[in-house]
Amino acid sequence: MFLKYKVISCAIFQPYIEYLTFDKEQYVFTFLEISQHNQPKKLAKAIQLEIDRSDENEFDKIIILYGVCGGALTALKTRSIPLVVIKVHDCMSILLGSKERFERLTENNKSIGWSCYALKKANYTNDSLLKWQSYYDEETIAYLKEMLSIDVSYYISLNIPLDDEYLDNEKQVLTGDLKFLEEIINLKSNEIVDVYPGQRIVLSIDDSVIKIV
Repeated sequence: MFLKYKVISCAIFQPYIEYLTFDKEQYVFTFLEISQHNQPKKLAKAIQLEIDRSDENEFDKIIILYGVCGGALTALKTRSIPLVVIKVHDCMSILLGSKERFERLTENNKSIGWSCYALKKANYTNDSLLKWQSYYDEETIAYLKEMLSIDVSYYISLNIPLDDEYLDNEKQVLTGDLKFLEEIINLKSNEIVDVYPGQRIVLSIDDSVIKIV
């Protein structure tokens, strides 16, 4: 039986898809702008719109290629096609290669900042920094980053040619791993869970991040 999947994804993953091994004939990708992360409610509406417009006669499952992302994930529902969601807080866990590695890196600094090729290319700035730039000079912004332990110099390299454009200018580089992303796309990861019509996604206080009820 030939199965077909729709992937609703943050555009942060778009540059990396071509480096993954999977049957591309089985997948249709829709990428949403990275900037929508700054407004979780609007992000949830954008993802839900893509879910609702998906043809149940065309797709067997819809893979939601997002983490919890400020609670956006918990607002999603499906009327017919099962969803596949990922039990991670954000995209950083996926690009680093595992949820455990993300937890180790952020154990002593919950505000750790990071970047990657897609974020650099999109000239993405998180919401806090956008607000600071409206009110403060560069010296004050640097002070605020230091006081809040926001380290924006970590660059996640996936060891692909695209990274060469930015690596020379990065002081701190973390080596990522596309294996986790590939496992998600191929529905082979232990960190994914199905959501069926009538079920809800809720946050969990344990390591599972989310649970389905």
